[in-house]
Amino acid sequence: MQESAIVLENETHRAKLYPQRGGKTGSFVEKASGFELLAQPKNGQYSRLYSGMPFSEGDASGFDDVFPSMGVETVTWGSEKRVIPDHGEIWTSPMQARVQGNTAELWCEGRNFPYVYQKTVILEGETLRYSFQIANRGDRALPCMWVCHCLMRWEDGVHFSFPDGAEELLELGPSAQRVVDRRTSARNYCLPPEPGRAMKFYFTRPVREGRCAARYPRSAMIAEMCFDSQALPYLGFWITTGGYRGDQNFAFEPATGFFDTVARARQENALRELAPGEKLCFELAIRLRKDSGAMDAARQ
Repeated sequence: MQESAIVLENETHRAKLYPQRGGKTGSFVEKASGFELLAQPKNGQYSRLYSGMPFSEGDASGFDDVFPSMGVETVTWGSEKRVIPDHGEIWTSPMQARVQGNTAELWCEGRNFPYVYQKTVILEGETLRYSFQIANRGDRALPCMWVCHCLMRWEDGVHFSFPDGAEELLELGPSAQRVVDRRTSARNYCLPPEPGRAMKFYFTRPVREGRCAARYPRSAMIAEMCFDSQALPYLGFWITTGGYRGDQNFAFEPATGFFDTVARARQENALRELAPGEKLCFELAIRLRKDSGAMDAARQ
């Protein structure tokens, strides 16, 4: 399924946004090399969306916004029970859009809860800058989680960097959970698992620095993600080398709460609730640049 896109472009970079797909960022390219940072849909085709659809039926590509929860769950909202669909409701919600130059403003209203979701995306040099504002328009507190779901390109030899002080990770597996300690010989947790695996981690403690990076030695490129660690203190990491639908991609996943769901975040005393009339505001940026060190080494 082909859809019209908003194109933000300058002399060095080009990005594509899809308002009808929750404002998805579907592409971010460094033009000189043709390097595409974001994971692409299979066969170059996007799936048809419908409200409440399982994420496994989607395209699992690009940068989707996850809100108000990652997992399918039923939450108590006042005296009512409300269902949150898989990966939330934003990624299947059409957005209104306004574009001026290299700035796109996108917005929509919540389907199952009374909130207004807004984001502004600006292409500035090598960097895509995002500003988010989520406003609770209801008369009761809104239990919610925002999770960054930016699926990036996998490439052999890619190396990951995480914030200073981030050490222990909790791995969520099919049958058990285990903690991996970066300070031991198991620090290779951030290297690719064997083919055919998919793994999801969260750092067990809030991060103090909002910065992650992926270095692509083969392509001589570096992708850096900077985020507001006050608003997004919990950092997740996803990687698949074929274990999920045969896909190969990874994602740095800063979030407002711990481990994807409202229920789990509440259990860990790490849930952000929006009071009536309250706004959640934060920023995030993705910089895609050439790795001058790798280029210099190749020339020697």
